[in-house]
Amino acid sequence: VGIGGDVIIPQGVKDIFFETFYGNNLITSITIPGSILDITPFVFERCKNLKIVKICEGVSSINIGAFNECEGLECIYLPSSLKLIKMNAFANCSSLKKIYYKGTKEEWDLIIKEDNWNENTNNYEIILWK
Repeated sequence: VGIGGDVIIPQGVKDIFFETFYGNNLITSITIPGSILDITPFVFERCKNLKIVKICEGVSSINIGAFNECEGLECIYLPSSLKLIKMNAFANCSSLKKIYYKGTKEEWDLIIKEDNWNENTNNYEIILWK
């Protein structure tokens, strides 16, 4: 047993340790504050029941495999502060339906997206809003 349900990491937290939530099937949503500038590698990998990811303004990068194999992930909220999405960050998220990006199409296109960042995801919609 452990942390589950809707998890909100408090503002002010600066880092989440490598693989902290790896394989935690109790988490259904996660909110990551802007005080975490770089989301750690593999930190939420294989959280199969994670459905919603909310990443707050201030976060600038999502590291390798951060949400890999989150098969239940349906919806992601990304901030306009995001500059880099690393390899396999959202790979194998087969239920993904929507990515909400808080910026323009031009800003979305400027984000560096490494190869395979979204490998083996289904067709999802990118929704832009300011």
